Amino acid sequence: MPVNSNKVSAYTIYVNRWGTLRLRCLRCGYLGPSDGPLCPRCGFPLIVEPRGVLRIDREKPSILRYASVLNYGDKAVTLGEGLTRIRRVNGGVMIKDESRNPTGSFMDRGGSSVLISNVSGEVKVLFEEDFTLSIATYANAAGIGIRVYVNPDHVGAYAELLRLSTMSNVTIEFSEGGHRVDIIYGEPPIP
Repeated sequence: MPVNSNKVSAYTIYVNRWGTLRLRCLRCGYLGPSDGPLCPRCGFPLIVEPRGVLRIDREKPSILRYASVLNYGDKAVTLGEGLTRIRRVNGGVMIKDESRNPTGSFMDRGGSSVLISNVSGEVKVLFEEDFTLSIATYANAAGIGIRVYVNPDHVGAYAELLRLSTMSNVTIEFSEGGHRVDIIYGEPPIP
């Protein structure tokens, strides 16, 4: 039974206007739908229940090698994200080189790919630099329109904003808050 909610967190994807995902609360054990990122019983952040048993398909050169547990929708939108190398820098510090993803963002790896695989119709977001660019790039590949709301008092990432302005699937509106958005960047607050 889908719940009519229109917000999706970058970290906690929950039941929304695009489909139903199984959600679990790690605090109280709740399993089911929700109209937000928090457990309807205890208020703890929900996680998406994996859709199956992990089977790694090593033949796939992207995040799709883990598709057995990722919650892709009817279609899988991928641009070759994932499989970013781990590198040593500054005397041995290990880093994951996310700059190798299609937009150079960690959001490409699973976040934007899985999220856009579950949507249809126009998506509304607040401008959040690499997050918005990643979502818009994957939406463009899927033929989905993006409406980006930019607060004119907080614009700072001009390079990302310029790239967004050249994308045919993106509509940019400069205005202060008060918009109903579909996707929220960041983690929900822990009560």
